[in-house]
Amino acid sequence: MLVDIHTHNYNLDNQCIIKVVCLNMPDFDKIQNILPTPHCYYSAAIHPWDATSYDDDVFASLTKIAKDKRVIAIGESGLDRIHIDTFEYQQDTFQKMIELSEKNHKPMIIHSVRSDSDIISVRGKSKAKMPWIIHGFNGSLQTAQQLVNHGMCISLGEILYRNGKKASDLLNNLPLDRIFFETDTAERSIADVYKTAATLAHHETENLEKIVFENFKKMFFDGKLEE
Repeated sequence: MLVDIHTHNYNLDNQCIIKVVCLNMPDFDKIQNILPTPHCYYSAAIHPWDATSYDDDVFASLTKIAKDKRVIAIGESGLDRIHIDTFEYQQDTFQKMIELSEKNHKPMIIHSVRSDSDIISVRGKSKAKMPWIIHGFNGSLQTAQQLVNHGMCISLGEILYRNGKKASDLLNNLPLDRIFFETDTAERSIADVYKTAATLAHHETENLEKIVFENFKKMFFDGKLEE
């Protein structure tokens, strides 16, 4: 079964794909009106771009839905140095999201733009125990290896199409048990993402599918999840 670890696509018509749909403000209350759907899960967090625009009521709403069984991850949250004018606020918000992750025993899906070294530093200082997934990774193999060495996983999406050489290096040198795939905001199928990745990794698509499904089961369900 294919796993789309991070998507903003609310289309839930394909029951053969596991999707983790990202809820960011002002979408937190949407989950209250969505009927449970097989193989569809959610992540929820304050995005770093929203670090200066949420209030106590929004955080209270997030804290409430973080307890929902369908919300299996806290995210996307993190740090973005393109928005350097709000970086101090981002750091404070990120710390709150880490605390929410640890309290609810749910992994984090991380937004990191020009801030991978910051993420590594925060990971160490926070002494976080829950797994973190760097979504939409677009950095070097060396940076990816540093993230992996600090206990994090890498999710690949757009890089597979924009820089095949870099993506191939990542897929052929990183341990595959630390890899996920995503569509994020792209209007393409997760099946095409896997097919493209398999070509770059010189693997059978079915092999990648099995590996990532096992990664997903292990991280989110202690290895106990039926297809």
